[in-house]
Amino acid sequence: MSFEKKLNYFIFGISIFILVLYCIAGLYCHPSGDDFTYALLGKSNFVEIVLAERERWNGRYISNFLVIASPLNWGGFLGYQFMSICLIIFCLVLYIFIFNNILGKGSLLIGCSAFVINLSILPDITEGIYWYTGAWTYIPGILLLISGLSILLKKGIKSNLSVLLFTSLIFILACGFNELVPLLGFFIFLV
Repeated sequence: MSFEKKLNYFIFGISIFILVLYCIAGLYCHPSGDDFTYALLGKSNFVEIVLAERERWNGRYISNFLVIASPLNWGGFLGYQFMSICLIIFCLVLYIFIFNNILGKGSLLIGCSAFVINLSILPDITEGIYWYTGAWTYIPGILLLISGLSILLKKGIKSNLSVLLFTSLIFILACGFNELVPLLGFFIFLV
């Protein structure tokens, strides 16, 4: 086995090991203010509250469903902690998907290591990945936007209708997570 292959296996192994450590750390996260507020809101008329939040407070049409259907209501603290592990896995899959669309070969290694690097440079890991309300509002939206862009980069803007409809659906979902994704998407497409 060549040195390059050994190095790739080593980097991949270290990346997976670090991600497992982040998942284990997720078992020790605890809810904070907004988490309790949204959990309390979720105990009343769910659809009415979600629509009211969208109309009167933040305009979000995807993440409101997630935060108001709080894991504190259906899984308690264990459900809350489990959702950080779900987010890590979701992000890892999207990182690999994005790099697969952009680079093709080596996307597993690059996606894993890039995600580990991204986690390590977060200014506050507790608010970045372990705070359910904030993490599920901001992280999936931007990753979905980048995933849609990677599909367009791979397939080309002049793709068939099914690809354009699929990426449009991804962009619509991404914009529903928070108010920054539509602005970012607008400026990306403007450029």
